[in-house]
Amino acid sequence: GDGATPPSGVDVPTPPKNIKKIILNFNFGDSGNVTFHDFHLIGPSGRDGKSDTGKSCNAHGDRGEDAFRMRVAAKDITIDEFRLELGSGGKGGDAETSKDCDPGVAFGGAGGEAGNFKMTASEKITINSFHIVPGRGGQGGNATAYGKDGVDGCPGAKGGDARATGGDGGKNKKELSAIGAVSGIGSVTVEKVEGGIGGDAVAHPGKGGNGSVCKCNGGIGGSATTVGGKGGDASVKMPAAGGEAVGGDGGVADSHGAMGGSGGSCPMKPSG
Repeated sequence: GDGATPPSGVDVPTPPKNIKKIILNFNFGDSGNVTFHDFHLIGPSGRDGKSDTGKSCNAHGDRGEDAFRMRVAAKDITIDEFRLELGSGGKGGDAETSKDCDPGVAFGGAGGEAGNFKMTASEKITINSFHIVPGRGGQGGNATAYGKDGVDGCPGAKGGDARATGGDGGKNKKELSAIGAVSGIGSVTVEKVEGGIGGDAVAHPGKGGNGSVCKCNGGIGGSATTVGGKGGDASVKMPAAGGEAVGGDGGVADSHGAMGGSGGSCPMKPSG
């Protein structure tokens, strides 16, 4: 309208807790025409999931939030030298058990999905130059599980088991589709679409307790089970050829069974 000159760019940061929606309002009226000219918009990423560490023997990290989405509606939309950077999904929360567990079980939170957008015009959309930078799927949360050491006795007590599962990386799926009066769809470029990295998983089982006296067996060492988080899926579909999608790497899984306890020692008998 007759207001101030529009800014050349807007950078919207990740919002604080409890903010559910961000509205960036350029109001051109119901019958207005929208032109994105020499404009650079950076959208907000999703918030990280809350971690759960050192509180219990069954730890669960929260899922990372999906990145926020952009919505445009007008009579006519013209896109001319518009760079849109979509936010990335939030990281999944880490999970770590306390150290007195049998078993200790930890699950990292999944990463959130990358941002997306939708534009609709009641009459037409004209694209001269449109560059899209996809956000990335959020990283899965790491998981660390501990099993307690067995106490000495006759026999020595078994060590605690530990099981850890890393969170899955966030998905990133982009599909550019146009229905109706849309021209210049070939002038859209999309940078690499990447899925989130899976979370790492580490297990530290407890060692077996020692045999306390002669003829007392040592305890069995605890077992360890780990599953690295799945890398996030990624895909891109364009009306014309082009676009690259790379799924996220899976998380590292590291586990070793714990050492058993030593058997009880017996005194040496006299010779003969």
